[in-house]
Amino acid sequence: MEEYCNQYVDKDALIYLILANEMLHDLHPDIITIAEDATFYPGLCEPTTQGGLGFDYCVNLSVPEMWLWHLENVPEREWSMNKIMKVLVSSNQNMLSFVENHNQSISGRKSFAEIILNSGKFSIGSVDDDLIKASLLKIIKLITFTTSGAAYLNFMGNEFAHPKRVEFPMSSNDYSFWLANRQWELLDKGFHKHLFDFDKVCNTDELFSLNVFQIHCSNHFDSNDFILEMLILCCTISD
Repeated sequence: MEEYCNQYVDKDALIYLILANEMLHDLHPDIITIAEDATFYPGLCEPTTQGGLGFDYCVNLSVPEMWLWHLENVPEREWSMNKIMKVLVSSNQNMLSFVENHNQSISGRKSFAEIILNSGKFSIGSVDDDLIKASLLKIIKLITFTTSGAAYLNFMGNEFAHPKRVEFPMSSNDYSFWLANRQWELLDKGFHKHLFDFDKVCNTDELFSLNVFQIHCSNHFDSNDFILEMLILCCTISD
């Protein structure tokens, strides 16, 4: 706790966040505030009456970084289920989980789809090839979605596996818009169509009023046999 409680902490900034959350929730009781924090600052989502900062959710940046590290450094047949599950279910806070966002495809980095498509692991051509290429990302999304607990975030754009990096206009590229766009035509065929269809199925919880409760009851995971057994608790909510 010393790194969070010392003379370098900006107390005025903390007071500002507390007052902002109190004001917003008083004026708009249904509002949701989300903290994008990379330090795992304690008390982000605790009530201000209990010494917290009063946010409803905080973004869990460790999950996409964990998946990125596995994709870039470890062959998929050597992934550790123990390490993966430890990251996914380790937090007790109201974490908002996601697979990847623009940080994974910004200048100098690659989206998950770009890593898989350009890794040479898969051949390209047949429908079966497209299914094989999409399967790894589907598994990543499914495990993250079903263990997200408090909330799951699905980004428009990179979450359907944008194959190129996103680069905003800047002096280094003569302020070009060439990479500052989304290729929506990718949704119509092959690899990206399979992933888009999968994302739509994952979002049917809103359509059918299905609630997936927080699950820390992963019954069994075995890194040697790549087995992950979970109990998913669901219920329907009447309108």
